[in-house]
Amino acid sequence: MMGKVLSFGQRVALRTAAAPVAPSGWPRTRLSSLLDDERAPHTILLHAPAGFGKTTLLDHIVSHHKVLGRRAVSVTLGEADRSEAAFDEKLSLVVEDARSEPLLLVFDGLEHIQGHPAEKRLLRLVESLPENLRLAIASREYPSRGVARLRLSAKLRLVGAEELRFTVDETRAWLAATDVHLSSEELAELCKLSDGWPAAMGMAALALAAPGTRRALSLTTDIAAWPLLRQYVDDELFGLLSDNLKCFALETAALSRFTPELAALATGREDVESLITGLEHSGLIVREVEDHLAQGWVRFQPLVARCLERRLETDAPERRLAIHREAMAWHSAGGRFSDAIRHAFAAGETLAAANLLEAAGRERRRQGHASGSPEWSRHLSSEGFAAHPRLHVDAACSLAARFDLEAARAHLATARQRFNDLEPVVRDDLLAVDAMIALYADRPEICLEAAERGLRECENGDPYTLGTLRSIAAVGWIARSSLDKGRQFALEALADNDRAGSAFGMAVAHAIIGQTEMIAGNAVRAFEAWRAGEARIVGARGDPAVEKIAFAYMPSLLYEWNRLDDADTYLARCAEGPMEILLPDMIMSLALTEARLARARGRSEQADRALIRAETTAAAKHWPRLLHAVRAERLRSVVLSGHERDARRLHAEFIADGGFRELPGIMSPALETESYLIAELRFETHFAGTPATISRLRAACAKALSTNRNIRAAKLLALEAICRDSLGDRSAAIRTMRRALEIGSPGRLIRTILDEGPRALALVKATVETLDAMYGAISTDYLGAIIGTDPASLPQVPSEVVQVDRLSSREKEILRLVFDGYSNALVARKAALSENTVKWHLQHIYSKLGVSNRTGAVAVARSLGLFG
Repeated sequence: MMGKVLSFGQRVALRTAAAPVAPSGWPRTRLSSLLDDERAPHTILLHAPAGFGKTTLLDHIVSHHKVLGRRAVSVTLGEADRSEAAFDEKLSLVVEDARSEPLLLVFDGLEHIQGHPAEKRLLRLVESLPENLRLAIASREYPSRGVARLRLSAKLRLVGAEELRFTVDETRAWLAATDVHLSSEELAELCKLSDGWPAAMGMAALALAAPGTRRALSLTTDIAAWPLLRQYVDDELFGLLSDNLKCFALETAALSRFTPELAALATGREDVESLITGLEHSGLIVREVEDHLAQGWVRFQPLVARCLERRLETDAPERRLAIHREAMAWHSAGGRFSDAIRHAFAAGETLAAANLLEAAGRERRRQGHASGSPEWSRHLSSEGFAAHPRLHVDAACSLAARFDLEAARAHLATARQRFNDLEPVVRDDLLAVDAMIALYADRPEICLEAAERGLRECENGDPYTLGTLRSIAAVGWIARSSLDKGRQFALEALADNDRAGSAFGMAVAHAIIGQTEMIAGNAVRAFEAWRAGEARIVGARGDPAVEKIAFAYMPSLLYEWNRLDDADTYLARCAEGPMEILLPDMIMSLALTEARLARARGRSEQADRALIRAETTAAAKHWPRLLHAVRAERLRSVVLSGHERDARRLHAEFIADGGFRELPGIMSPALETESYLIAELRFETHFAGTPATISRLRAACAKALSTNRNIRAAKLLALEAICRDSLGDRSAAIRTMRRALEIGSPGRLIRTILDEGPRALALVKATVETLDAMYGAISTDYLGAIIGTDPASLPQVPSEVVQVDRLSSREKEILRLVFDGYSNALVARKAALSENTVKWHLQHIYSKLGVSNRTGAVAVARSLGLFG
């Protein structure tokens, strides 16, 4: 039977030959292994319209089972297979042959036998499936009976269109396998455009892979640029509907997303529930189930909705406009401003759109949300802006956060011409947007002046505006190496945004607080600050597109700790969606971390692509600092490779680059360990080291230490150790490396040392041999992490001294209250402090006690007998 082929209807055969091998890069193992779990239902039903990759997935399920040594038989159903007798005859041969041997039976095209005896027979088989048999079934249409009962009895798992969509990670892996590599912004645009629909992604990938294709055209939302897609929708989706469903689909496609109530209002129909069920069973719409607030909502795939709406616009343009007006009024009455504005523009009601935009801006400010999308500013009429001058300020804010700085400046200038027509709080926003433009232009040298001018001239004292200005001032102080002032302004910004109820603003403040800690080498405290920011904004169910601002620095920290898999996970999260809203320094940090992660895994081509994408970003956004960072990273990798000729060539290009020079006293955190000076000193250390190089390294290190920029100091000391060793002074090299390790140990600065290559690692190992003669200021766990050794096998040194003597009187007071079991809120009340200030003190207490939470702090206090 293994080699036997059985006829199954006119079109199809049973095949027991080897299943197709999955192509290289197939990224959907989460789906191809669905039948592996013995505890799960033994039958899966793939239900989705054309273009969702059901047949391809079935082939990969078969391939997966073959790899596991299991037999698999694939059957494609046709109209000639509707007889129960014929179905039983063929099925009995397959099941009899299976005996007790595990067998996967695959049926594709269930819709061809829907409503006929063969369908009923197949579902009975699912009901009484032998233990050794697994079924995988695919259908464009929902089965006519029995599925709900089978699902309730856990005998069948339904895999619908939502689950069949490609995730961002799957899209990235799939494109890479077809040699298409997109930037984070382009990938986000493709995922948004396709909504994970495999058919659309396939068409886009073909266009992107074609020589000479302009990516902007391939990723457009203009349906006119997708003729093949429009034909596919007409032939494979829309064309298969009944006339009644076609009419309903055309009208509701204009809504894009809707509830039964809205559908009834817009279409004038009473039977909307049955019509929605019909569209859902056809696979054209899906229910929004991820958001608990979206109960009752359904939506079309965006490109399908555009195709169908284009047809409605051609056939019945006035009907289309009427539907959008009805939807605008309905959404507006429900306070869903984003949807109402979208329908207002679609209906050509720009004055109504302006009214809604102003109302949305007020509500956004009340809730402390980030600025809205700037797209509306390009469609709003001059009359709309004239009626609502504050919209110029809203547009400037939105455009600045999306790096369209020229457009932001133009709106700002227009708003200033009507300064007296603005409310005081909006006039204050003008000052905040000035500072935002300096921030997003990557001009840290003028951020502080713009922010402090705003703080001086603010009239209204709105906490959201103050929080924005103080956060930007903090960035300016950090760039000037005044970490204490930067931290203080960030803490004040945190309090302002707390008062404003802005989870987004609080996440930004936490990000800046964490950055001050990271620069100072306190990586554990940085991690806690960033986790706190992440909890704030994610817990507030904010806009997913801006949530990543809370954890955009996390990949660089996890890379520093050499937790490469964790860094990859966070990097992937940051890549979901466009880079808008993120601070320039965050984007630089992500670009460098992506390249270094790839290099650490030996993937030089991937690292080069990451740097090319970063160069493209630098050119598009006019950021010479990022361009400099890319060139410094390239030079570093070549220097450490030992290819002197290439290194000298890159070095000559590097120093000849007149596009960027570090300004005196200005340092962007992302370039903390890759500044122009460090890149130059690294080159000298490896190829032209002299006593003068050591003098320059020592002077730079002294300056870094004087401003508490400890991560920079550790990097400079590691380079100095290498330089001294190159000059033949091994003992001085070991002493210098020891000092670098002492600075790096509290924050576990691993890659800061490791990324200086084999010579740095050799010096660390030489330093380990001297541990028995030194005071234990370096953790053996830390040393083991650097040299890849079990810490237990290293020479044991005295454990780090708990810094109880460094606790301030206020910190001791707070620790006592925590020891007594009080919550943060009660501690704040008893100590007459804000809860945020208590949390900040606790972070310092944890660091000094060498713990990470309240439980650890109490345990240390108890073991030392601090409170009796």
